[in-house]
Amino acid sequence: MSVVLATKADLNDLRRLHQKARYRFADFGEEDLPSLVDASVSIMGRDDDIVWGFVSLQPEQRPATLAENAPSRCYFRALSLLSGYAPSDNVGPLLESAVSRLDVSGGPILIIAYGGDSWIIDALRGAGFELANQVQFYELSRPHRQVNQRFARAGPAVLRPADSNDLDSLAVLDAAAFPPLWHFGQKDMFELFLRSRMTIAMQGEGDKEVAEIVGYAAAIANSDEELQLARLAVRPDLQRAGIGRQLLADVVTYAASERYERIILNTQADNERSQRLYRSAGFRPVGRSLPVLTRLIGERPDEGPSQGS
Repeated sequence: MSVVLATKADLNDLRRLHQKARYRFADFGEEDLPSLVDASVSIMGRDDDIVWGFVSLQPEQRPATLAENAPSRCYFRALSLLSGYAPSDNVGPLLESAVSRLDVSGGPILIIAYGGDSWIIDALRGAGFELANQVQFYELSRPHRQVNQRFARAGPAVLRPADSNDLDSLAVLDAAAFPPLWHFGQKDMFELFLRSRMTIAMQGEGDKEVAEIVGYAAAIANSDEELQLARLAVRPDLQRAGIGRQLLADVVTYAASERYERIILNTQADNERSQRLYRSAGFRPVGRSLPVLTRLIGERPDEGPSQGS
């Protein structure tokens, strides 16, 4: 039984494994498997002619806006195991082989996994991952029946649609508003811009004649019935000024005008300020929270814990 690096020559074997796997986690579409193998550290377990396991870790190109003292990030994207290959015994060797191939010459790397079923959470914990946070999901049903004075759009900022020239500034704002674990860099921001209705909040400051970007919201249509509030961020020094509520009101008003049946969103379980905002606007928690696990590698012995771990 061997654990080896997977290449594009192994795609057919990996597809068959994915279809037959007893244990399966996939943070990608099946059509994306070739690009995933090309862009990630992908490891497969082979026993003679049987491919019994697969794991994939995808390093991120470090965003320029990520905090200097934060580790680079890498995402746990896939895990498949055939029946008879228990996660408790086989996830560790696959992961360790993948981890050993990550390049830590540029500094520590934080591997991030969005857990699901209990088997994968247990397997990741056994492989050195720790619970970093949990994501709580919220829903607002029938927004067209909810629009009232609490969703009035008047507020301290001027709202306008975002354009591509705003994206660098939005990435800087996002880095200030979110810890490194959650930060959207320029690439993420561009992809979000292409997929969403993105609105920015502008506000003058003191004697400045030119308004500055102080917040933004991005909403994505998941279907004709469901709108997802994918991002809401306000500059930290203005987070109690009502700008977040104004941006949220704009999204709810838009959803009502387009007759969406519901708005969904998620936020960190420890982000009490955001949860108070959403609850006050009529959103209610739904479903189970999603655990987020991390493992820091490449930390030098003389260094303390890196930001974002």
